[in-house]
Amino acid sequence: MYHNQSRLDLQFLLSLLQIRLPYLNHSPSIYTGNDYTITITGIGKNASYKGCDRKKQCIEIALASDYQDGHYIWKNGNYQYKMSPLDNGNYQLEVIDPNGKVILNVSVRPNP
Repeated sequence: MYHNQSRLDLQFLLSLLQIRLPYLNHSPSIYTGNDYTITITGIGKNASYKGCDRKKQCIEIALASDYQDGHYIWKNGNYQYKMSPLDNGNYQLEVIDPNGKVILNVSVRPNP
């Protein structure tokens, strides 16, 4: 019986690994627009965010706080960084301050 249990545990672990492999191997998606470069690495809530301005000042956030139907939200302290898909393949980037004010609202397009 112990041998069968070990085999089931191994199969379970392998199935988890297969589910996680796409996240580990996902190449970054880069978007640019209005002097900003956004790099998203990963998929869904496992996606990281790196946003840089033209002065090469960057912010990095390890994991998305929320993800639904292509809409991402990352939180850094009380600031929110939202990426929402547009119909033309571009994304809308919004940065929202702790008071709920949108302090950045730009359209970014995929970099080939």
